[in-house]
Amino acid sequence: MEVILARITQARQVVGIQQRYYCAGASNSSAWVQRCLTATTTSLERQNQFTCTFVQGSRNFSTKPELQRIPPNLKIHPKSTFAPVTRSELELEEDFDDFEEEEEVTAKDHGEIEADADAGEVEDYDDDEDYDDDDDEADEDLFIPLKKVTYAVPLPERLNAPIFSLNAPLHSNQVGTLWLDEAVFGRDPIRVDLLKRAVTYYRNQVRGVRKAKTKTISEVSGSGRKLRPQKGQGRARVGHSRPPHFRGGAKAHGPRNNTDYSKKKLNKKVRRQALSHALSQKLLEGNLILMNQLHDLSSIKTKELVEFLDVFEIGGKKGSTAFILDSYYPEDDTAMASDNGVPVNFRVASQNIPRIKVGHDLTASVYNILKHEKLVLTLAAVHQLEERLRDF
Repeated sequence: MEVILARITQARQVVGIQQRYYCAGASNSSAWVQRCLTATTTSLERQNQFTCTFVQGSRNFSTKPELQRIPPNLKIHPKSTFAPVTRSELELEEDFDDFEEEEEVTAKDHGEIEADADAGEVEDYDDDEDYDDDDDEADEDLFIPLKKVTYAVPLPERLNAPIFSLNAPLHSNQVGTLWLDEAVFGRDPIRVDLLKRAVTYYRNQVRGVRKAKTKTISEVSGSGRKLRPQKGQGRARVGHSRPPHFRGGAKAHGPRNNTDYSKKKLNKKVRRQALSHALSQKLLEGNLILMNQLHDLSSIKTKELVEFLDVFEIGGKKGSTAFILDSYYPEDDTAMASDNGVPVNFRVASQNIPRIKVGHDLTASVYNILKHEKLVLTLAAVHQLEERLRDF
């Protein structure tokens, strides 16, 4: 009996409830323990963090945690993804409704205990001293938020991409949709091994010939004269002054400037397949933006372009990085001039915007696509990419 009372008291202290009941006689001890256990279980369920079980005859009273509760002395940085957040108002209202219903049950049990006290079964119970809910009202329930899972749009609905325009209003700049080629933008699953090989090939091409060169013993300046006698001075034997372990000496096994990284090859089919997988990855992430055309920008002012890119959270100090591709080669002399496949106005306006890179469709590489978070393509660039990558 004493073991059961001790464990009931310990369980009530865990959830912050400090009620104490005392047994006066042993005649009605079983009924009294059952009432105490019912009140304890109700309080534990109200805290929503423990499940209490009582096995008759085995004297086992256990607590099994269901929800991890954050200790009050734990300090977490507010910008961390594991930072606790407060419950919403709707959840608090639901908890308050459940609390009122459980308070009625608890009050009923409390009345029965008071009746037993009048009958002499319970000697003493002080409600003001041992149990006070007002102290717990200031405590705020905290929980660890779960990461929101965002699922990709399945194929083939994913290939129906919206088209945006620079001339359309900012609040509704969508002008239509386009069904993309599944052979170019619908690769599934994504071949990460091809992406890795393409990125390594691109970096090798940029790296080119290795320029590091160190001097050997025959190239280091210095005499071949023996520095000191071989024996008789008690010092280590030594020859000339140009060995690798001497200060100012040669470099052992250093670079010889004979490595040309640009000579490493990668098959054309593999490169094109990797490019199509990179385009499919951007569409899968939802970071592919289609534009009608870029020569609609009537001014070279950066302000107009910044207002349009802010809708997609691109550029600036806090925006996402973007890789913008176009294929603009006008045949009419009266049209806007082209600067290597990009309209002049757009090229000039985008030079002052950080975190974006502008180019034509032939500059599309796996490295640049994966390096930037968002990929912006015009309809002309999409047409050129599909024509080049459809058969691979």
